[in-house]
Amino acid sequence: MNLKFMIFIAVVIGAVLVVVLNPHLVADQVLTWAQQNQSDPNVPEIIYDTGRACEFLTDGDTAIRMFNYLYQTYPDNAALCAPALYYCGRIKADASYLKGLRVQAIPYLQTVIDQYPKQDDWASKAQSLIDEVQK
Repeated sequence: MNLKFMIFIAVVIGAVLVVVLNPHLVADQVLTWAQQNQSDPNVPEIIYDTGRACEFLTDGDTAIRMFNYLYQTYPDNAALCAPALYYCGRIKADASYLKGLRVQAIPYLQTVIDQYPKQDDWASKAQSLIDEVQK
């Protein structure tokens, strides 16, 4: 292996680590782009996918921010808003063992049930998580 290739690999690994350790940096860029291109039909799915990636990378606050933006901007997109709000609730419910903090999940979950009843799977999951949080 030559030195240039090793330096290239080190730079790539460094860039990947920066993204993985700081998903909010990517999320901020996605939100800026989404705000500038709201009429683009791909925006809702990109916001949703970014939120899921942030959740996967354990940045729940940024995931909730992405999901809230999706819901506030595209509330008629039930196929994405219902799971997004469910994941907001799940993030809140999983954030603590204290019931007083876990109940912060309920408004998100209740919105799924009330506003997206035709999204049967998500409404059912939301009700199950509400029941679990209220135990």
